[in-house]
Amino acid sequence: MQLDRLAIALRPRSAWESVDLGVGMLREWWRPLYASFAAVYVPVAAACLWAGWSAGKPWLALALLWWLKPLFDRVALHVASRAVFGDVSGLRSTLAQARAWLGTGLFGALLLGRIDMA
Repeated sequence: MQLDRLAIALRPRSAWESVDLGVGMLREWWRPLYASFAAVYVPVAAACLWAGWSAGKPWLALALLWWLKPLFDRVALHVASRAVFGDVSGLRSTLAQARAWLGTGLFGALLLGRIDMA
């Protein structure tokens, strides 16, 4: 970890300052964040919608997309974590590094994490 290349100031923040930092990061790196998120979300959403409509249960598509939310969060977190250290990864590099963000506890997050009522 190269702390001298950080794009943000490390310090304790209140909850509101953390939200403000997250919005500022999104404003700065919105293109790679949205491009990577859409590259993963759109095909998965299309497959879920197709599965829901073909089964005759369109609500199933929404349930599947809700259940897969940890997968989509990992894409955005991967791009943001790289951008904080000065390496703004584009769409190709994010998808090429899919093993890095898919293998970080995704199985547990999809099973036990989605059952949590919080």
